[in-house]
Amino acid sequence: MSSLETYTSVNWEGEKLKQAVQKAVSATVTESALKLQKKIHQKLSKKDNSGGMNPAKSGSPPAMITGALRNSWNVDLSRIRSENPTAVVSSNLRYAAILEYGSQKFGRITPKSKKFLTIPLNEDAVRMRRRNKDLRQVDGLFILPLAGQRVKGGKRKGKRFKGKRGRDTLILAMDLGNGKIRAMFALVKSVYINKHPYIRPSLESVEKKINKKMGKLVAAAIKFELGGL
Repeated sequence: MSSLETYTSVNWEGEKLKQAVQKAVSATVTESALKLQKKIHQKLSKKDNSGGMNPAKSGSPPAMITGALRNSWNVDLSRIRSENPTAVVSSNLRYAAILEYGSQKFGRITPKSKKFLTIPLNEDAVRMRRRNKDLRQVDGLFILPLAGQRVKGGKRKGKRFKGKRGRDTLILAMDLGNGKIRAMFALVKSVYINKHPYIRPSLESVEKKINKKMGKLVAAAIKFELGGL
């Protein structure tokens, strides 16, 4: 009884394979990062022409007023050709994360150096705040006394404005002359920001495509390098 023996020689070029896979990964990471940035930009492109007087509903992406948040999202590809290809999609604005997760994670928003936060009550107030860094320098603008507060002459007078919780709210008003005034800003010591997720939904929308394409590209690179076997 005779037997037949067969020998096969394999030339394994590990370094070449590694380079091919790394190239495929770098290309996929770059494309995915740019897609994520584009998706975030799209989420933040719904305009709010009221100047912030009609804010987005809780749970929906924040509306665009100036475009600063949208334009702050950039892609850093400085480490894309490293051993571990990395792309960073980020914003340098602190409120980018606050809007995503809300005050529940970061706590209530309080003024840094002032006693109150100024919340505009109309579109004219929004424009006024943009034009003036210090509202104390605006002629005709004054704090409207609340009911029961003492004013000049020792008399107690004023109007009562109720906040959401029924508490008195200080009002920064404009003197229009002829005995007329207009409420311009609410003065509050802190505010609560609701969640307006736009980062995580953007990531979820491209995540499946990223994983699927990554697998295909790596498999193609391996097939290409081992195709002669």
